[in-house]
Formats: sequence, C-alpha cells, structure tokens
Amino acid sequence: MAKKVTFEQFKAILDEKTARAKDLKPVMKKISGDMQTKVDFRFRQTKGPDGTAWIPLKESTISKRKGRSSKPLSDSSALKLSIHEKHDSSSAVVGSDRPYAAYQQFPAKKGEFKKKEKETVKAHSRKAHTRRTRNGETTVKKHNVKAHERDNQGAPWGDKPGRPFLGFSENQKTKYKRWISNFIQKGGS
Repeated sequence: MAKKVTFEQFKAILDEKTARAKDLKPVMKKISGDMQTKVDFRFRQTKGPDGTAWIPLKESTISKRKGRSSKPLSDSSALKLSIHEKHDSSSAVVGSDRPYAAYQQFPAKKGEFKKKEKETVKAHSRKAHTRRTRNGETTVKKHNVKAHERDNQGAPWGDKPGRPFLGFSENQKTKYKRWISNFIQKGGS
C-alpha cells in the first residue's frame, strides 16, 4: 500500500538528502581508505586494477637489485610506502608524491623521455683501470674528465612495460556508487 506524504514531509526528506549529498566526507573517507587498501593489495599480488599480472622483471634487473627480489616495484618498498589517501566533502583520492610513480604506472618506449638532443656533463674524475703490481699491491689510475657535451640517450634505455597500481576495478566502481547512494539515501557511512 502506498504511503501518503505531505508536501512539507517530502520537502524535509528532500532537504535532508540534499544536505547529505553536499557533504559526502564520511563516505569519501571510507572510499579513500578502501582505495588505499586495494593499492597495497596490488603491490602484494603484483597485479593491476583489472587483475592482470605485472610483467616480470628481467634477470638483468633482478641481479642489480639490493635484495635480489624478483617482485616488480618492491625492491625498497619506497613507492608502496609513498601511497597516501586524501578525501574531502566531494572527492576521494589515492596517489603518490614520488616523481617516478607515473613512470612505473604507464608503459614507455625507448628514449621517450628525452628532453634535449645534447646534455652537458660536468667535469669529474674517472677510475681508468686497476692494476696489480709485482709485489701484490693494487694501484688505481684515475684521470680527470673535462666538462663536455654528449648525445642524450633519453630514458628509458629500452622499452619499459607499465605496471599499473592505481586505478579502479569494475567491482570497486560498483561498490563505491552503492556506498554513495546508500549514504545519500540513509545517512551514516
């Protein structure tokens, strides 16, 4: 059976929902916290938001890593630890303050980030060679290099796959829409 509502009651309900829609801070806090949890989970699972596994590291990369970890984006955990959430009354954001976060998120072609054709190299000293003398001592010959210009190779030195860790899965999009709708309809977070 339909419930009768007066205009005043309808206006009060509408005003209440409008007020909630203007200040979504409680639900945005919940969403940004969930987004950060999902990003942490992606680092552990080495998968992107769509569930696709990150491309494994090359052996040459693994051999240069401090801990010899074969897990992409996790050698020092600096990137993972830089992920933070922010929210306000109308938005929820998760991101990193690390300049290389975007470099890791997206693929890049060899030399894509070449800024200029030539680059200036400052004067420095270079170890030329190490030599062992007859009495077993080791000598290192160094020589000074003058400041000069060289061709800029650009980064990366080879094609680099993207390893997306930020973004939404279809599940997340559906869940967040539901949370916002429920918050506007019923209140609470």
